[in-house]
Amino acid sequence: MGLQSLVEKYNEAKAKLAHYKKEENALRLELIEEIFPNAIVGTYNGVSGNNMIKGVFKMNHRLDKTLEDDIESLTEAEKDCIVYKPSLSLTNYKKLDESERETLDKHVIVTPALPTITITEAKG
Repeated sequence: MGLQSLVEKYNEAKAKLAHYKKEENALRLELIEEIFPNAIVGTYNGVSGNNMIKGVFKMNHRLDKTLEDDIESLTEAEKDCIVYKPSLSLTNYKKLDESERETLDKHVIVTPALPTITITEAKG
């Protein structure tokens, strides 16, 4: 397969994926509204023909960035609700030389990431 053909197939697959993801989301919401119109948080079961349908309803919770301004005013019980997960600052990590990061390197797991690709139509 030639390079141009591969690029075209990639662009086609990417467009199909976006289309079907959007369609799946719309159909999911329509189906949920039809089967579980008054659902709140929890797990619900329904039947349609020979299909058992399970709907799991959740709420997303996250902290906004202004929490840092109020952190000292929180009670200990409120502070216990917040989990701090270590994450690597790659910018600072790259600034360290080998001897400075010797202990940290024992805990850093490096795996290959899926490459990103951007394809734009050439001008001209």
